[in-house]
Amino acid sequence: MNKKGFMKSRIIFLLIFLIVLFGISGEEKTVIKNSGKQEYIHSLGFIAGVRNRYQLQLETNSSTPFEMIGWSKDGLFAYRYIQNEENIHFSNKERAYLPVEISKTYTLIIFNAITNKIVERERLLVGDDYLGIYGGSAVSILYDERLRNRTLNEYKVMWNLLLEKHSIIGKIDSPFSSDFKNDLTEFPINNYSCTFDYIIEHPNNMFPRVESFIEWKLIIGNDVVKKIIIENNEKIERFEGFITGRKILGYYKSPYENRIVVVVNYYNYRPHSLGGWLTGTLNLFGYNLDEIGLGQ
Repeated sequence: MNKKGFMKSRIIFLLIFLIVLFGISGEEKTVIKNSGKQEYIHSLGFIAGVRNRYQLQLETNSSTPFEMIGWSKDGLFAYRYIQNEENIHFSNKERAYLPVEISKTYTLIIFNAITNKIVERERLLVGDDYLGIYGGSAVSILYDERLRNRTLNEYKVMWNLLLEKHSIIGKIDSPFSSDFKNDLTEFPINNYSCTFDYIIEHPNNMFPRVESFIEWKLIIGNDVVKKIIIENNEKIERFEGFITGRKILGYYKSPYENRIVVVVNYYNYRPHSLGGWLTGTLNLFGYNLDEIGLGQ
């Protein structure tokens, strides 16, 4: 083979190698479509045992326990929830100053169920012998026991004043109690259910960095009528070893109007070996039941 022919064969070989490595042939996509489901889980590069462990966490909502505090007469909904320390994505600088003990963040949210906006968010990191005070993006740690106890009392007063400010009918006896009332109502409402209609799409190739596209709709209705509460498109770009999921946990109904908030659990996991983290949180979506003809 002459030099020119040799170079030509090298170029052809290189092109074939790039096609296999980067999935150029893979305009072909793996598509997962589902409707009428109360949850979904999407994973890349995980064995079934790992995926099932996080599926269980999604189903039981073990990462973000929560409880309702109360409603206002004009559509505001107050609740509080807990995140374990591993669920909070601190910067490396902040994490370097955190104690080793397991800690929890207690969060108060006042949510507008008409506009689907958060009106107030207050949180405090609580450990066995310290507090983490959030200010902007920084966390200041308090170890002094007297200052810690005083701050706990101040937060109790401050949180209840926020409820009064927004005319929320409800009271927080202890902002840092883990004894939550389990008063969430599960669907259906009469014969109206709440489900996801979703499509998950990702390239079918061998290259470890992929882009997944998740398009989902939160739907309330029955066989006759269906209404979209909210819809969203997400582009997820991650290395292999990534899990995301959502589950519809149930709803709370306002005592003052024909309105509900739907509570959806959400988590996003990427292994620490890949420089990742676990983020667990709650998403709330308000809906007026009059829109589907479901009366009081």
